[in-house]
Amino acid sequence: MRKIVFAERAFHKFKKYFKLVLATIIIIVFTKLFLLDFYWIPSVSMEPTLLKGDHVVALKIAYGFLFRILPSRGDIVVFKLPADPSYYVKRVIALPDETVNIKLSDLIINNKKVKKIYDVNVKKYKYIESDNVVLKEFADNKSYSVMQSNIQMIPDFITPYTNTSSGLFLLGDNRSNSIDSRNWGSVDKKRIIGKIVLIWLSIDPETHKIRWDRLGLVH
Repeated sequence: MRKIVFAERAFHKFKKYFKLVLATIIIIVFTKLFLLDFYWIPSVSMEPTLLKGDHVVALKIAYGFLFRILPSRGDIVVFKLPADPSYYVKRVIALPDETVNIKLSDLIINNKKVKKIYDVNVKKYKYIESDNVVLKEFADNKSYSVMQSNIQMIPDFITPYTNTSSGLFLLGDNRSNSIDSRNWGSVDKKRIIGKIVLIWLSIDPETHKIRWDRLGLVH
């Protein structure tokens, strides 16, 4: 009799924990598929905003669940290219049907030069090497930081580039060291996975120490 009671208790306990584990798995899968996901920044192409070693959160639901919403200019997005398993993180610079030009490091959208000024917040960019210049760009009532080498200039376009009706022109914030829409052309909005919103962990790739001051919202 005792063996039967013990077996029943063990079965109910197993059933209880099985339901808990199953529910947890369902929540994790649903979250990763539809709500948010986590990515690691492996290169310097998004400096000074995102550093090599930053771990970020992408909000997938930011651009809609059933009906896709167009990202805004200035958003940092994660996406995939055709026939490429890698994930990329870049900033939205131009929207569908807009024309982009770059002349002497100046960004020109629809024949209008994007305003930029030097960013003098030295403390904020203490991880950036001294041979780079940090600037603020202003577009659509937003501002964001970009970086440019003192030595290398952004290459001029031979002719202005015009996005397709569903294309987004994406650039790395490290304008002198980024493979982006200057190489691929525009990226179809359907390939955008989510919006980068948060740095939840940052580890210096040289010292392997946590950069606590890096944690927080991404702009």
